[in-house]
Amino acid sequence: MDGNAAAVRSLATLFGLRRGLTRARATDIVWTLTAPELFDRLVRQRGWSLDEYERWLGDALVGALT
Repeated sequence: MDGNAAAVRSLATLFGLRRGLTRARATDIVWTLTAPELFDRLVRQRGWSLDEYERWLGDALVGALT
């Protein structure tokens, strides 16, 4: 969780977070979206390509944080 909190601090400093979104809540979102279980479900179990997963994850993070 510390790595996620550091990433959120950097993002918040450089770009800001969505209005009303705290750093703690943003860290929870990043921690959840980057969970290895999601990668396993989408790539290994559902057959997504790495490119599809990376695009989805990037879009999901941007949508959730900004």
